[in-house]
Amino acid sequence: MFGDAGRAAYEREAAAQPGRRPAGVLGGVADEAYFRAPTTRLADAAGTAYLYRFDWDPGAVFGACHCMELPFVFGTEDAWREAPRLNGWPLPNDLAGTVQDAWASFVRSGRPGGGWGRHAPGAPAWVLGGGR
Repeated sequence: MFGDAGRAAYEREAAAQPGRRPAGVLGGVADEAYFRAPTTRLADAAGTAYLYRFDWDPGAVFGACHCMELPFVFGTEDAWREAPRLNGWPLPNDLAGTVQDAWASFVRSGRPGGGWGRHAPGAPAWVLGGGR
């Protein structure tokens, strides 16, 4: 899948997240290849785009993995209570409120609320929930 670049990608991801288990590091490599990099390229080419990165990590193997934000977006903690990806952690209400407010504003007006600004090429995505 990654050819000669695989080892370098693994080493970059491991250095960015010290102490992460190998499966989590590999998950980060796949996340970069399949989600972050292509999404950023698409946003860079778009006229108007809004990017966010959901980084709330409950300590599960894959950390803040793909679709981790869904119980925060929809307020459906009960439906996700036994999900291994939540690792038994309750959802932080303040983060759920921030996510819901931003998404609701985007639905209403086409512009997200909070600190979620319009994407500019080379700029990082808006980060939600760094850590636990």
